[in-house]
Amino acid sequence: AGTLNASSVTVGENGNIVLKASGDVRLEGGTVKAGARDGGVIRIEGDRVVQGGAIDASGAQGGDVAITANAVLQSARIDAKGLGGDGGRIDVRSTGSLVQTGENVLDASGTTAGGVVSVQGTGERRVFSSATMTAASSAGTGGEVKVLGNDIVLSGAKLDASGASGGGKVM
Repeated sequence: AGTLNASSVTVGENGNIVLKASGDVRLEGGTVKAGARDGGVIRIEGDRVVQGGAIDASGAQGGDVAITANAVLQSARIDAKGLGGDGGRIDVRSTGSLVQTGENVLDASGTTAGGVVSVQGTGERRVFSSATMTAASSAGTGGEVKVLGNDIVLSGAKLDASGASGGGKVM
């Protein structure tokens, strides 16, 4: 059990979830899970997003998770794993500060191919990450792990785009 604070929560067909707020979105404990066979879609938008609870869009094919905010603080898992196919996509974007603690894990791994993990700071603020970001594949080619911004600090972060039949890209 945990706390979810957002001004609107929409659950659509195929397990798609949208959390929106003009102010803060806070995920405190618990898990937000898309209930789709193929992972589903989870979108979180707000002025500030504090992610202290897990987000899971895993399925036979990996799902899609997107967080967009002016400021982001992450200290929990995000999974978009392809349990029988390709990994999904995890996209975290901030126009202000973006901080990921060592407890933050972003996993878009897949069986047949790795997915994409993208962390992007588009403003003048710092992207600071101690997270583990994985877009690996257990049987195919690795995916992509991208960390983009004007001022990036990786402190103990782990980036993995490995694959059984070939590595992917780390940018």
